[in-house]
Amino acid sequence: MTSNKKLLTGSALALGAVLAIFLINSNNKNAQTEPVASLDEQIKTEDAATISVTPPESNAAQKVVTTPTPQSGNDDTSDVIPATPWISAPLNELSNELYDFIEAEQVSYISTTDYPFDEQKQKQLRTLAKQGVPILFDNTESSYLDSYGVSETKVVSEYFGTASEGDVIIATGVQNADGSIHYLVLPLKSNDLNDNSKLIEDTKLAITLLKEKKHDLIKERQNEHRQ
Repeated sequence: MTSNKKLLTGSALALGAVLAIFLINSNNKNAQTEPVASLDEQIKTEDAATISVTPPESNAAQKVVTTPTPQSGNDDTSDVIPATPWISAPLNELSNELYDFIEAEQVSYISTTDYPFDEQKQKQLRTLAKQGVPILFDNTESSYLDSYGVSETKVVSEYFGTASEGDVIIATGVQNADGSIHYLVLPLKSNDLNDNSKLIEDTKLAITLLKEKKHDLIKERQNEHRQ
């Protein structure tokens, strides 16, 4: 089991060169651009940057975007969050194949086929986003959102400030010392509409990668606090 975990982590780092990751720092109102470190290094900047790459199996564009955290008079964190990872029921191939992984990794799952989300789901998403719980947005049935004239980018950005097109979008966040939130959003896109096996494996690796980036950011915040 340990060797498998090491292999998965190593593969996730390698995948970093071909995946897209969005990091949203919520303490500035105006986004700016400048270069950032590679995905397998700690983030050295909180400004925006864009780096384009062309992977063999997925479309990728890495960038960091700075946006303000939405302010609300209601404390959503006081609301009851799901007792299980399943904000949406696991009813399709992706969720069934990832079922055990999602349970083990404590990732919350929601399908865009539940859009428009009811009030309870909206509160759950806001609460989980504030608490830094990774959320997997399943958009493998993208034609559903198309029927509403809404993009997955709009759906995810309502809770994480920004996003990019993807069949799967994974998002989480790290709280800054001032109470603002540094969001991380990673979209994945499949090039084979008839076979989701590659997307499923990429999703597992991406979740591992995103958790490592989050861990790096937490350590960075802790070091800043000590200084």
